[in-house]
Order: sequence, then C-alpha cells, then structure tokens
Amino acid sequence: MTILSKLAGAQGLKDESANILLAQEIVDQQNEAAVAELMAHLQDKKVQNDCIKTLYEIAGRQPEMVKPYFNDFLQALKSKNNRIQWGAMTAIYELSKVAPSEILLHLDELEQAAQSGSVITRDNFLKSLAQLMRHTAYQEPAWKKLIKQLQEAPDNQFAMYAEETAATLPKEYAPPFTALLEKRIVDLPKESQQKRIQKILKKLAKG
Repeated sequence: MTILSKLAGAQGLKDESANILLAQEIVDQQNEAAVAELMAHLQDKKVQNDCIKTLYEIAGRQPEMVKPYFNDFLQALKSKNNRIQWGAMTAIYELSKVAPSEILLHLDELEQAAQSGSVITRDNFLKSLAQLMRHTAYQEPAWKKLIKQLQEAPDNQFAMYAEETAATLPKEYAPPFTALLEKRIVDLPKESQQKRIQKILKKLAKG
C-alpha cells in the first residue's frame, strides 16, 4: 500500500480525518520517503488537496520533517488552486518556528502572496511574522511588515492579528503597537472586538 492510497480521497472519504491520521503516522514512523512522495504529487490535481492537508499537518507536528521542502512550499504559493496556496502558507508558518532565516529571506515574496491570497493565507503570513519577532536579529524587518499588516487588516481580523502580535512582541515595540491599537479601537464596529483590544492594551500598560 502506497502513501497515496491512504489519503482520504483514495479511500472515498468525505472528511479529512484520514489525512490527519496519516500525518501522525508519518511523523511517528519518521517516514521521510512518505513526505517526499506527498511533495512530488502537489501538482497532481487528483490528490493535491489531500497531499497539502497531510503535509501541513505533518509540519504542525514536526516541522523539521518538511523543512527541506521550503522552496517547494514557496512555489506552491503561486498555485491557482486556492487550497494549495493557503495550505502552503500554513506549512510555511509552521516552518517559521524552525527556519526563521528562510522566512526572512523571502519576506517580500511571502507578503505578495498574502496580499493577493485568501484570508487564511494572510492569517498565516502574519503569524509567521509574529514568530520572527522572537528573534532579535529578525525583528526590525519583520516589524515593518507586521505593522503594515495590522494597519491594513480588516476589522473582523484585527483583534486576532493584534493578539498574535502581542504574544511575541518585544517591549521596545510596545509604544508603536499601543498607538496603533488606540487608533483602530475607536473604529471597530463590534463591542466584542473592542474588548479584545482593551485587554491587550491593559497588559501593555502593565509592561
């Protein structure tokens, strides 16, 4: 039985539970050949959706297993298949935890993909930027991209983006972040959104 035969579609399943189970199996067995096989079929329209799902589930469990394929995920961001595009950015977010230097090298390309992609693509780009803020050497270029994402974020995404940013933000970036939150909070249409921002502002005030 090949890896492809274990994918949800090959089994005639409607949900993706089989892909999630397969990802865990591949990680448990450290099956690098299986990862290579899944990557090799990302262009195969019959199985590509199942492949990308399994791959980013692997990345979420052990990103080192897909680290050698960073450039392949980068290329997949150009796919006309929206699922492949946002799935690739999801994997790249997981890779930002173990390969931040690769993210830094391709910030402009990733930003372009986020700007033209789906909400999920943009969400995972922002989360990747927040991960870069954990590393002193990468903070300045990451912050320039991050604050732009925050400034341009739709109201319904802004609170989540602010929370992701606050989770990794170094103290020296607190003043401009606070200023942005105070500027945007007054225009947020929902009380629930405003409360989430107020909670972040209180924490920032405490230092």
